[in-house]
Amino acid sequence: MKTKFLLLLMALIVCKLYASDGNEKNDSISRVYTLGEVSVSALKTSSQFQQVDMQQLQQFNRDDLASALKLLPGLNITTIGGRNEAMLYLRGFDLRQVPIYADGVPIYVPYDGYIDLSRFTTYDLSKITVSKGFTSILYGSNTLGGAINLISRKPVDKFEIGGESGIKLSNQGINGYHSALSIGSKFDKFYFLGNISLLKKNFMSLSDDFVKRKGENGGRRNHSESKDFKTNLKLGYTPNATDEYSINYIVQHAEKGIPTYCGLNTATSSYKYWEYPDWDKSSLYFISKTKLSSSTYVKANAFYDKYYNKLNAWDDSTYTTMNKKSSFISIYDDYTAGGSAELSTDYFTNNTLRFAIHEKYDVHNEHNEGAINKHFADNTLSIGAEDSYRLSSRLNAIAGISYNTRSSVKADSVVTSTSNIQFTTSSSNNFNYQLGLVYNLASDQQITLSASRKSRFPTLKDRYSYKMGTAIPNPALKAEYSWNFELNYAATLTDKLQVEAAVFLNKLQDAIQSVTIGTNLTQMQNTGKATFKGFELQAGWAPVKAINAGISYSFIDRKNNSNPSILFTDVPKNKVFVYTQLNLPDADGYLQISGEYNSERISTSDGKYKAPSYLLLHAKLHASLFKPLALEFLVNNILDKNYAVVEGYPEEGRTFQFLLKYKF
Repeated sequence: MKTKFLLLLMALIVCKLYASDGNEKNDSISRVYTLGEVSVSALKTSSQFQQVDMQQLQQFNRDDLASALKLLPGLNITTIGGRNEAMLYLRGFDLRQVPIYADGVPIYVPYDGYIDLSRFTTYDLSKITVSKGFTSILYGSNTLGGAINLISRKPVDKFEIGGESGIKLSNQGINGYHSALSIGSKFDKFYFLGNISLLKKNFMSLSDDFVKRKGENGGRRNHSESKDFKTNLKLGYTPNATDEYSINYIVQHAEKGIPTYCGLNTATSSYKYWEYPDWDKSSLYFISKTKLSSSTYVKANAFYDKYYNKLNAWDDSTYTTMNKKSSFISIYDDYTAGGSAELSTDYFTNNTLRFAIHEKYDVHNEHNEGAINKHFADNTLSIGAEDSYRLSSRLNAIAGISYNTRSSVKADSVVTSTSNIQFTTSSSNNFNYQLGLVYNLASDQQITLSASRKSRFPTLKDRYSYKMGTAIPNPALKAEYSWNFELNYAATLTDKLQVEAAVFLNKLQDAIQSVTIGTNLTQMQNTGKATFKGFELQAGWAPVKAINAGISYSFIDRKNNSNPSILFTDVPKNKVFVYTQLNLPDADGYLQISGEYNSERISTSDGKYKAPSYLLLHAKLHASLFKPLALEFLVNNILDKNYAVVEGYPEEGRTFQFLLKYKF
């Protein structure tokens, strides 16, 4: 009881602080760290339908990357239950095919190409931009299905201090709390910004409608606790109006439990007793932009990322012994280093021409505690060019081409006490190309028609994993690729109505699939063909000053052309998000109601296990007590819906949140 009281007291005392000029929208735009942006000049990169900005992150209280991306159509968040990792699908493509970038710097675990989206808090972000299908060559390789860029903030005033704190409760007690603090300054030619955040989850509360099953009794979800600590520092120098140089340093530490499976499949193999006592990441990167002439600039970055995690696999639900063959302590100690350079020029009439080169060196080290380390290394190089050509005052053409190559540097197959036996090294290369036509019906209406061929190199895990004795590695595995077609319409029809619609078709070729090659043996091979097609709609409406609302809908159909009996998993065919906000008169306050609907999701490729459709409702009240103090109260999952995005891994029931905010 004493602990709960102290946590509640902390939430009431630690306020949300951030500098503001009274206009949150303008504040959100001005704080964008433009060095971290990757954009195509002819496209409407500021479209609210392809990004989540700082204002929306605060409006919908999206504290981590996974919850933030749920706001956009075409994006579906799922989980890898056995590792308790949040993953995404963008128009059917997963994180290996849709890489995540931080200020234009690629971030993913070198071994398998994934990253846990729940481990990335959003308190230090100015916006998140999403490229779907037609993705700039300037991102580099592996953008088969798109790209997602996390753009950090930068200070705008001589002195800024900001942060927030909140507490989450349910009928099970205090679920957790979070706190964040930001201090920055912009003076003369220099700026700095420091951020620190802590997101603590004591447990996840299950719905009262949850039915007790093997692996879970209900109430407080077993082993659902987590802690995420993140700190970063940004130092910048702007010698003049056009040039900028910046160093960024980020440290993340996480600990997380892994809830046990509690679904309909009661086979013994379904139950694992795992936990991550350490999930750590640190990043150091430098970004610069230098004007060479009135029409030409060069932009460059260099980065070093380090990943460390420890996985404990226990014998049983007591989490005390490791005597079984299936029990172990696994340690990954990886790093990646690289850089890129971009040259952009408007020297030629009606052209914006850009050249880019990217290099990335990935190293994976793994061992079970007490065993010898295994080493793997890859080097990836991408060279590309992109041209935006103004055919007329209304019509632009965007063409791009890139050459990508991946070389295996080192890969240990078997490790003995005296030597390491290595796989034969291999390499793979390919060309990517794309063409888009952008027609401006008016200054605020745009139609885009695009076609692109994009690729994705197989990961180290794809090529070299034995999968605990159930697979044969394939070092010669080549890249998979996809033809992506899209027709998009975006418009601000009036100052009260914004709309966007898109129709897409993706044809996946040489897809990397697991193929059965013997009794209880599989191998990753380039054998798959698939078709992903669908459409997306979104609108924002503000009929009067007191009301604003929004709705988005996405539909996707995925077909496995190679083997129709093997079904695609984890993506609902239909997804809807809707909200309405009533702004209180003569007060800095509002009442917001939002809802989200997802149709059923297939959880296993044979279609036997599914996560049913669900509808969730949420409410939020933001009230200004007196300037500059405000209070927020949230109710999430109002109906206490018992739901899951993956069968056997139920999500959170009804919870309440309290936030005390301060604007200076």
